[in-house]
Amino acid sequence: MHRFVIVIPSYKNAKYYIKNLNSALSQNYSSFRIIYTDDSSPDGTGQFVEDYLKKNDKNGLVKLIRNECRVGALRNLYDMIHSC
Repeated sequence: MHRFVIVIPSYKNAKYYIKNLNSALSQNYSSFRIIYTDDSSPDGTGQFVEDYLKKNDKNGLVKLIRNECRVGALRNLYDMIHSC
């Protein structure tokens, strides 16, 4: 079975992070992991995601990265892909 990684760059995603993560975590495929990067969102997205994961990521599939300063979507994608 092939393993894959879902990468999610996020900025100001407080309204949609639950739908986004529920969709990713509900995959039927068993051999995957998720990298979620909050790009220093001013709306609290990073903390919301952290709290969500404590309650909902029982298998430890999600690695949360919280940037201290905003670097932009392309840099986040680059960093996430190269961390694999």
